[in-house]
Amino acid sequence: MTGLSLDPLSPIEARIARGLRHVDELEEEVERYKRSGRRGPYRIDHVPDGDDWFVGTVRVTRDPSPALGVVAGECVFQFSHALDNLLTAMVRLKDPSPRRHWPSWPYLTDRATWTEKVEREWRGKLTPEHYEIVLREQPFNRDPDASFDEWTVRDLVVWLRDLSNRDKHEAIHVGVVQPRQIGVAQEDSIIGFEWLYEPMTPLRTGLPLYRVKYVDPHVQTTAMVIEPDVTFQVEPDTWIGVGAFRKMGDAVMDLVHEVARTTPGLGHWMGAQ
Repeated sequence: MTGLSLDPLSPIEARIARGLRHVDELEEEVERYKRSGRRGPYRIDHVPDGDDWFVGTVRVTRDPSPALGVVAGECVFQFSHALDNLLTAMVRLKDPSPRRHWPSWPYLTDRATWTEKVEREWRGKLTPEHYEIVLREQPFNRDPDASFDEWTVRDLVVWLRDLSNRDKHEAIHVGVVQPRQIGVAQEDSIIGFEWLYEPMTPLRTGLPLYRVKYVDPHVQTTAMVIEPDVTFQVEPDTWIGVGAFRKMGDAVMDLVHEVARTTPGLGHWMGAQ
């Protein structure tokens, strides 16, 4: 725990802080991967496409280490458990009797299911103020127009829980790379150009990016710029970047601070001395 003083932190905050330390590690390893090799882990090959046209295709020369999935699992383990710890503190504030069943943070994507199956339970277990907070942070209350910077627990909890559950059974999958930014500097030698790349499509060997035609097909001067990002699999067709892990930790910490700030006496049940 070098560099992290636990004295002023509750165990819940310390758990989140530990998760954020793992995010630091994850970001460092991803940056190291992106700088690997003399020109990075990618190449662009020009494949003849007839009539002096060429297709610029990706060649991945080095895949990210699968061990990055283990580090990602450490992040979500701490953040997910911090949510459960927070909910337990809120439940115990209302009913301090010994627990036989430990509560888990609910996350439902459908309001009707919440109303039919769990609303009565949580109204009974939580104070009215805490019930409203838990209700507010349910995925079915997401604002689809909210920017990433505005996301809170309700926007991230499904990813967080799914990744945490996956991590219990196998390492989180890593190895697909998609660009944050991609661009081509067109030279005077180019007389024809068209994009083939679909934004945010994962990069893989053989993926076509563009078609290009040169004045002289023997002089190919297209400058391709790719700023890649390692991604992690949540679902078969859903991959998230490293930035989402830090956002998860920050969102959970913000929620913990909000609840603690507005609830006198909660510190005792959060484990703070």
